Amino acid sequence: MEVYRIEHSTDPAVVGVSMQIRQFSNDNREDCILYPPKNEFGIFPFDTVFPIYRMERNAILTDLVSNVPLGNPLMISHRCLNLLEKFKLPKYQTFPLKFKQRGKLYENYVALAFLKDPTYINCISWENSLFYKTKDFHRTRISDYKIHSMEEFSQRKEEFEKEGFGLYPEIRIRYPYEYDIINFNTFPLPFGYLCGGKVKTLITDAKLTGFKFERLPDSTFIDH
Repeated sequence: MEVYRIEHSTDPAVVGVSMQIRQFSNDNREDCILYPPKNEFGIFPFDTVFPIYRMERNAILTDLVSNVPLGNPLMISHRCLNLLEKFKLPKYQTFPLKFKQRGKLYENYVALAFLKDPTYINCISWENSLFYKTKDFHRTRISDYKIHSMEEFSQRKEEFEKEGFGLYPEIRIRYPYEYDIINFNTFPLPFGYLCGGKVKTLITDAKLTGFKFERLPDSTFIDH
């Protein structure tokens, strides 16, 4: 099956500059908070207020806005939200967003936050996944292991790190077909927002700006 990671365009003709957000202001006070804090369950409180995000002077305001890399939530236009809500999505929250650029305020944006779901870990096919003990920044492989659970993975990872080594996973996933877009938000599952070919095609056909798609290896996914 075709699975893509949603990424932010770095094409200067599309976004102007790769980091569109320059700094942040709230009540005329500049700070360095990218997102408001979540609670212990990984959820934004219902009364969360996002700061006004100040755009880089030469940035082009797109339907998908990012300060690179993409985080949770997504910063998207109302036009983009209207399209995404036609898909099957996991539970999510939305909050008003504002961008300020060259003295002009843009208010037709929202933060779309997917809620973290601990059951996503069940998507891992442990019997088909591979794990490697590694050294150095190049992830030079020393030996391979079979791991059978998240508990065992966490234990091995901690043991290797104490010894100065790493544990590199090549995860095989039973993709959750009930959703058109998903953010696992759980290591060692793939990071970022994932979607199928249908979503990619409709976003492209709608001419939503700021999007780029990276196709993930077919070998990452297995049939249920």
